[in-house]
Amino acid sequence: MTKGIEIKTTDTTYRPAEDTYLAIKSIENVVARSKPKMTVLDMGTGSGILGIRAAISSMVDNVIFADINPEAVSLARYNVGLNRGKIRAACSFIQTDLFSNISGKFDLIIFNAPYLIHEEKDTDLLSKAWDGGPSGVEVSISFLEQAKHHLKSYGRIILVASSHSDLRKLERAIKELGYVVERQGKEHVSFEDIISFELCMKA
Repeated sequence: MTKGIEIKTTDTTYRPAEDTYLAIKSIENVVARSKPKMTVLDMGTGSGILGIRAAISSMVDNVIFADINPEAVSLARYNVGLNRGKIRAACSFIQTDLFSNISGKFDLIIFNAPYLIHEEKDTDLLSKAWDGGPSGVEVSISFLEQAKHHLKSYGRIILVASSHSDLRKLERAIKELGYVVERQGKEHVSFEDIISFELCMKA
């Protein structure tokens, strides 16, 4: 149970951890400052906990739970069912490799991105939940390149990263792609800092 949310986890999907809870704080900050009837995309949904946190808000009208792993999509659907008494938004579920199967634009896009540095390319779907590429930010940058085309005017992105990845490369890409960092949260966890970026497009 996390902040009143009931979650089932499995060995084949990413389990909620410190980065998840930092992202939840960012979701709460964004939702509190937003207008009603928000449309939300929870990219790389895993257990679905971040999308569920958005979906229980009276400010949110629609949430899409998206993941490349079909087992994660099924798990998110199950967990939405566990919390159906609290959820106020319409919920839908899509298997997709980043935005390959996503259409439309959103007020909020959430991505607890894979950020661990990994030189080799693994093919199993579980590795995609943590493998951020050779510098730990390749997946995040690819996400940001695509996300700008799916963000409404004045929309926001929540992106989670780690101090063990190449943050300079990520921050350079954020700037070059036309994003602005509105807020930044940080949580120190044993050997690293977990960072939550709240991004918008330049006006």
